[in-house]
Parts: sequence; structure tokens; C-alpha cells
Amino acid sequence: MHSRIEYLEGSLLGTDDSIGPQLISLADFKAELGITTTTEDAANSSRITRASKLIAEECGRRFAMSDAQETFIFERLERARPRQALALRLYPIIQIFSVTIDGVEVDETEYDFDQDSGLIWLVDGCWHGRVVVTYSGGYDLPDGAPGALQQACVELVRQFRNSGASLGGVSVQGSGIREIDHGDTRVVFDNGSSSSFSSSSSSSSGSALPAFVLDLLGPFKRMALG
Repeated sequence: MHSRIEYLEGSLLGTDDSIGPQLISLADFKAELGITTTTEDAANSSRITRASKLIAEECGRRFAMSDAQETFIFERLERARPRQALALRLYPIIQIFSVTIDGVEVDETEYDFDQDSGLIWLVDGCWHGRVVVTYSGGYDLPDGAPGALQQACVELVRQFRNSGASLGGVSVQGSGIREIDHGDTRVVFDNGSSSSFSSSSSSSSGSALPAFVLDLLGPFKRMALG
């Protein structure tokens, strides 16, 4: 089985400002750090956007609210197990408009779904053929983003701002050694002659994001069903 998703043109809910891709507003970020001037507004807004994209890439998800049409295609003679769920990519689910199997609409009493995880399954029967789900989902960004996502974004932008770090394979610029402590985790920026990013909390999975940020993002990583 394979799938594809189409974000429906002109269907994004809210204004451009409300859908992101920023996970936290500039005003809320400034309040968090106690910034009262406007001299860094443009730079911090850019950092928020960059951090939000890194977080979305790490989680394998799109967070902004939208309408979408997602198609799941089962190969010939392939069928899902009874009550096996399909994992929609855009969640939390806001509303399901229609579900079809091979062009035949499925009555809403014949399927159920979990709003928070984006899972949808047939009450009785198995998914097969060509399944098309038209629905809306995601968060109303930036204000509707969960606190943990916003905190992860704040921590990344704080690092960008304090050390010049951009992560994701881009070198760190600045001078001196800076450390950030978060519970039992210490993130060290060594801006010596090599101008490289190093962290005592780097993920063993190869992610460039600090471990305490990955801990915040753990519950938001996209679920993959076998």
C-alpha cells in the first residue's frame, strides 16, 4: 500500500499569518525572552520560521491547518487487516468530509477515527482498493500550537540568537564557549577555529537537534503503520 496527499488549493483555514509556518508568534517569543526592543524583529522572525521548518522536518509532518485529500492505494489482491487503521498525515483531525473506496462513498457510520493521532479505520471490514479521504486537520498556527512544540521552537531560536547556530549542517558563528543547561542535559557551543556545532546531548539517531528538544518533539513525530 502506498499513499499521497494533496493540500487543496485555496482551502487553507485562516489568514496567511495564522497558518504559519511559524509555531510561535514573534510577540510571544519576545515576551518569553523579555525582549522589549524592535531592532531584532526581522532577524528573530526569520529564525522562528527556520526553527519551525526544522521541527516539522524532524517530525515528518505538516502542522499548519488545511483541507486535504489523501489517497491510499492497495495493490491488487492486497487488503488491510480487519480494523487496521490508516494514518492520515494531517492531524489532529478537525473534520472528515468524505471517505470513498474505489469511488463508492463510505457512510460515516461505517468508519471511526481518532482525532489526535489521525488514525481512521473501518468499523466492520477491511480497507482495500483505492481509498480517498477528504478532510481538514492540523493546528491553527501559531496560537493553536501545543505548548511543547512552541517551547521547542523557543529553545532553537534562543540558540540561533545567542550563538549564531543554525543547526541542520550549517556552521556556528560567534565567539567564546556558550552552554545551555536544561535539566540533566547540557548543550555546548564551541565556537573555536573550526566554528563547528557540538553538543553533549546530540541524538544517537543522527539528528542535529539537541536531545532535550527531541524529547519535546517525541509525541509529535508522525506515526508510521506497517
